[in-house]
Amino acid sequence: MTYLLDVNMLIAAIWRDHQDQPRVEGWLRGKQMATCPISELGFLRISSGETFPFRAEPQICRNALWEFLRKHRCRFIPDDFSPQRIAAQSSREFTDLYLAELAEQHRMKLATLDTRIFTLAALPSISLIPSARFTNLHQKISKVVLVLRNS
Repeated sequence: MTYLLDVNMLIAAIWRDHQDQPRVEGWLRGKQMATCPISELGFLRISSGETFPFRAEPQICRNALWEFLRKHRCRFIPDDFSPQRIAAQSSREFTDLYLAELAEQHRMKLATLDTRIFTLAALPSISLIPSARFTNLHQKISKVVLVLRNS
């Protein structure tokens, strides 16, 4: 199984000071991964943004992303369908649903730390990786979302 990494997975995997970095690094070990333009651009935009706690210059962000992709032999998939068919019910759902559909179209699963996505958990293409911040919430949503620990 290949996992399409969303923005928050890339951020936690790449920045060593992120609170979920050890957990994400352990979860990713041995897995096949992929990125897409949305996840890579999101990583670059947030990581170089003024309000990001680990803010870095754009070139440092590009280098960190490139090194991660090279080290993990990440596959790159194109955003190859129109978002017009995404049945989002709110503005917050568009990107999540698009990435989940993109993962499914490429026979992958979307890997995320985003607990807001648990309302979309009926989609088989979403895998929630439990964040250190949400260990209590994990118990509440584990029946709804496929939570991967060591698989």
